[in-house]
Amino acid sequence: MNPSDIGGRILELPVMVHVPEELRSGLAEVIRSVSKPRKVPKGGIWIREGEPSENKGYVLLDGAVVIRKSDAPEAVCHAPELLGETMQFSTGGVRTATVAAAENCIVLRFLWDDFWSAVAKAFPADAQETIRAAVQTLAWAHFAG
Repeated sequence: MNPSDIGGRILELPVMVHVPEELRSGLAEVIRSVSKPRKVPKGGIWIREGEPSENKGYVLLDGAVVIRKSDAPEAVCHAPELLGETMQFSTGGVRTATVAAAENCIVLRFLWDDFWSAVAKAFPADAQETIRAAVQTLAWAHFAG
């Protein structure tokens, strides 16, 4: 996947609907700059429910994943999507779901600490709060979903 395709897919993330249009391209650049692409084969698991958080987030660029939670029905999520964000707002310190590739996937992997540091450098305080609120809104929607 070439860099312009990656940027375009990031802009399609559902979290972006909660971010004002004037901040979206800057946020997409932050995500791209702190991430490394990774291929995950069908069946590959990269988040396991109950594991301690390694502070990693993921952008599913291409493919689909199965989300499994012990207390909820299995769900399928298609690209593009932000994954691993619930850990930013949960107090339990462990992953809340298992994420496995339903088909071959391309993801961007990043550390949340790097993401928030880059957001702090790229945006003024009010925009940082808007971005944090957008990610939190998505996290709780995923958690409840």
